[in-house]
This record gives sequence, structure tokens and C-alpha cells, in this order.
Amino acid sequence: MKQKLYRLLHKLGIEVRLLSSIEAEKNTKTFNPFQQLQELHKKPQCVIFDVGAYDGRISKTFFEKFPHSEIHAFEPFPQSFEKLQNMEKLYKKLTIQNCAISDSLGTKDLHVNNFSPTNSLYESNTINAYHDNLMKTNTVISVKTDTIDNYCSTHKIEKIDILKMDIQGGELDALKGANQLLAQKAINYIYVEVEFIEMYKKQPLFLDIANYLKEHGFILYNLYHPNIDSTGQLMWADALFVLNTAV
Repeated sequence: MKQKLYRLLHKLGIEVRLLSSIEAEKNTKTFNPFQQLQELHKKPQCVIFDVGAYDGRISKTFFEKFPHSEIHAFEPFPQSFEKLQNMEKLYKKLTIQNCAISDSLGTKDLHVNNFSPTNSLYESNTINAYHDNLMKTNTVISVKTDTIDNYCSTHKIEKIDILKMDIQGGELDALKGANQLLAQKAINYIYVEVEFIEMYKKQPLFLDIANYLKEHGFILYNLYHPNIDSTGQLMWADALFVLNTAV
């Protein structure tokens, strides 16, 4: 009975593990990207960009690891941005922006899906997996867009220590909008969600991002939280890229 239940959950993309095993993994550097970043950076004070901040949970984790950091959080979806506004009251060094980070200034369509963390500037794709229902689009809204280069120029930010991005297929566009900073070697660490299959139509995939960052002097440091479907195919993961000179 237990094995049948495990197989059913696996088909739904759910993995069951002992809590003791999970806790043991959390204590290793290879499992915890925030711990690795803390050990790589070695400074409590840094400038962090949280692009695709959602409800601010990752910004909160960054403040725990880097208590004297300055965080700029970007979230285009109005309902999620409201949660960021509440969080901003608790952290004096948190600056929030209700916009999407992309490759140009202006406006773009945001596809609002059943599961809000899957909202994207890219149209959802059908991949015949349990994710299809989560990514089903309910409506499309127009949102403001900005680029990292423009934002940094406007706010007189010369360097980003850690750039975190989770923007559902739009990561390469955001990197192209940071071309000036990348050319100046003004970003040290990039922690980004990457896809290995097209969860969104015509989205850039892992190799597109890895090759682009390689051209700017970054190496792939590690992969975290891989999501594998019921057939064993790798779907997405989080990746940490490190500027060669920052290792």
C-alpha cells in the first residue's frame, strides 16, 4: 500500500522523504544556496536584487544571511506586491518596485495564471504534465517594465553583489537588460531559476542562459532543487553562477 501511494504521489510530481533526511541535507553547503552564497561572499553587507520577489520570502532569507544588506525587490503582480508592501514596513533597507524586470523600458503583458508564482511575461506552454493546470492563464494584464541597467543608473547603484531572479522564463531578457553592468563586471553572483524544457512558449532555456553568462565571465557553481517529472526528465532547477574573479 505504501509503495502504491509513493508511486501515485510521484506521478503528481510530489516526492516523499523522511524529515531527518531533509534536515541533514539542509545542513550541507551543496543543498543550501543561501549558505553557499554566505560563505562565498563572506560579508554581512551587500547589495542584493530580488527580481520576481513574489511575497518577499526570499528577501527575508537574504536578510537572515546578510543582516546589513540593501535589498531591491521587484514584483509586477499587484496582489503579490501588496504583500511586499507589508514586508517593507519591517525592513528599513528593503526597497520595493511594482514592475517587471526585462530587456526594455515600457510595458508588457503579464500572463496571470491559476498558480500566481507561475505568472510570466511569456505565454504558458502545454507540456502534458500536472503543471499545465497550475499554469493555465486566467487573464492578461499590462505591467510596467524596467531594466537593471536603467534602474541602477537612476538610483546610482554601481554594483550588485547578488542578483536573484525567478521570473518564469524571462531571466535571459532581464540579463540582456543588465548588459552594461555585466560588461563592467559589476555583478558577482547570479542565483536564477532555469528551465530545461519549454514551460513557456519560446522561452530561453538553461543552456541559453549559461552560454550568455559564460560570455560575461561567469561559471556555473552549482545546481539546487531539481524538479523531475514522473518519466525522470529534468524540468527545472535553481542555478548559481559566479563571476570568475569572485570565486
